[in-house]
Amino acid sequence: MMSETRILRFRLLGGFRFCEAGESQWRTLESMDIKGVGKKQLAFLFYFLLNSRRMITAEELVDIFWPGDSKDPANALKNTLHKNRTLLKIMFPQAGEMILTQSTGYCWNGNVTLELDTDQLDQVYRSLKPGEISDADTLKQTIALYEGEILTGSNQLWLEHINVYYRNVYVELCKALLNLLQETHEWDEVIGVCTRAYEYAPEVEELTYSMMQALLYAGQPEQAVQHYEKYRAMLWRGYSLVPPERVEQIYSLAVERCSNDEDYERELLRQLLQMPEPLQAFSCSQLVFRHLVQLELRQMRRNGHQSSVVVLQAMKDSQSGKPSTDTRRVERVLLNALRAGDPFTKLNMGSFALLLPTAAEENAEKVMERVKHQFHTTYPRSRAN
Repeated sequence: MMSETRILRFRLLGGFRFCEAGESQWRTLESMDIKGVGKKQLAFLFYFLLNSRRMITAEELVDIFWPGDSKDPANALKNTLHKNRTLLKIMFPQAGEMILTQSTGYCWNGNVTLELDTDQLDQVYRSLKPGEISDADTLKQTIALYEGEILTGSNQLWLEHINVYYRNVYVELCKALLNLLQETHEWDEVIGVCTRAYEYAPEVEELTYSMMQALLYAGQPEQAVQHYEKYRAMLWRGYSLVPPERVEQIYSLAVERCSNDEDYERELLRQLLQMPEPLQAFSCSQLVFRHLVQLELRQMRRNGHQSSVVVLQAMKDSQSGKPSTDTRRVERVLLNALRAGDPFTKLNMGSFALLLPTAAEENAEKVMERVKHQFHTTYPRSRAN
């Protein structure tokens, strides 16, 4: 056992890098010409790094890395442990044995101090307190540590949960920094933070809103509109959702700011007249839906026709009174069962409001029977009512 304490530094987020305290350059397995290290072996090593402050039992490791389907998990554990001990000796030849075997499991050598980028994010994140002013420089330095997922492409379930956690930590740190930058009107800094964060969390509403707000204050309304269009396309493609109300509002403001730009007006007109594909019903935010209903009321008063607004609620069954979890399925059916262009909006879990222009009550009931029939035809096993 070593008598001298050594400090080893590891970067896990966005790529595996390591060095010993005092070294000026990060090293990688590639830079040391270390080959043949698979993702499962690295995941095993990372598990020890991320749990270095506690004892890890053999049963725990088997349950995580060889759950049920391995013919000889004990031997697989022994071999993987040997490979990682050998790997660590190559990486840090002067550091001695690092993973120790104890009667109750495995642990890190007490003379080896680890410095992890994940620990730095955790430390700053846990120091955030509502209502207290944070240090902007510390936040900037901390969020710069986040460069993506740990061991991208790994099929380890425990690692998926870790990656979700640190992504959320990164987003919360970005929000804290944006609050400070907005208070001091540092709009270029806000744009920089949001641009980088968008690579890792493009669906986060607060980041899009802050980005568009900063672009407006920086005199770049065209870029704000372009960012909105990118955000809207991503939401619809990935989640079948539309932007929330406050993002729609700042988008409307950005369009107004662009109104004096003749070239932009032509481009906006081209986009407005571009026919969407495929032709489906129109899913929109509650703000847009309210505007469309008000417009239809004016059309009804002028032309004398009847139209209907319908509230559709998908419940688990007729007795439970609880919302169904089939909301996404209902939305997909509405897109195809309604007429092309008929607008609808999501009210809450399992609840939608539909506008059926020129459809009187009797016709509206027929439309809803068609929606119900198509839903249960498409999803015959659903218990939604």
